[in-house]
Amino acid sequence: MKVNSLSRPLKTLSTVLLIAALAGLTPAVRAPPAPISSDFSINCSPGSLTLLVGTSGSSTCTLTSLNGFAGSLTIVGTAQPTGLLTVQPDVNRQSFVTLSAGGTATLIANVTTTASTPSFVYSDLLVVSSSTAFHTFVLETVVNPVGGPNLPDYTVGLSASSLTIARGNSGSSIITMTALNGFAGPLTLDAKLTPAQLANPVISFTGGVQVSNETLVKVSTAPFTATLNVSTVLTTPTGIYAVVIQMQGGTSQPFLQHTALVSITVT
Repeated sequence: MKVNSLSRPLKTLSTVLLIAALAGLTPAVRAPPAPISSDFSINCSPGSLTLLVGTSGSSTCTLTSLNGFAGSLTIVGTAQPTGLLTVQPDVNRQSFVTLSAGGTATLIANVTTTASTPSFVYSDLLVVSSSTAFHTFVLETVVNPVGGPNLPDYTVGLSASSLTIARGNSGSSIITMTALNGFAGPLTLDAKLTPAQLANPVISFTGGVQVSNETLVKVSTAPFTATLNVSTVLTTPTGIYAVVIQMQGGTSQPFLQHTALVSITVT
């Protein structure tokens, strides 16, 4: 009787599997690749502005789809004093744009000063969010008096701008503020967590004079250092959070203000 030649490879494969089973071996099975999360990025150019009082400037921000992200984005701009920053297009201080998969969208951040705008460093915060993700961009604006010298100021550095924390654990980031042009303290640090929900991560500071878990006053001479602490519990929802740290102070009036951001991923 003639044997179908196609049955031989099948018999050979069955024999291999049988031998592997008898030897206690399991043929390797390659797991499917993990899905890639869709997301978007924001980049503004220029990333900072230097203006004389009574003048204006702008920064062009490009939103880029990553890994097939598509959807509506909400852009909120905040600044102190109110009215310094506007975003185009603007609807009741909120801008809305639609981003297609693999595409880009553009928005304009406008900074306008008047003759009465105080001269110091402003941190204008752009928050871009969708139903699944959000990102921020800090547009720092230095406002100088006409013909005035460089203002006393300070720089801000973070030992970690992002933290990944398993539920029930904690993490920290050291904040270092270094004086420029004769800047002198004290400084007040205030932290806000977003989004806020039940059993969300708990934030606190160590170092300086503790006013509350979210507020710290540094009274030492520059450079100033403080530690941001983030703790979670087993019921903390997994996801991405952001801690927005606002610093203001100094001996000049009005106080100089800067903003720093620490992203938190809870797993």
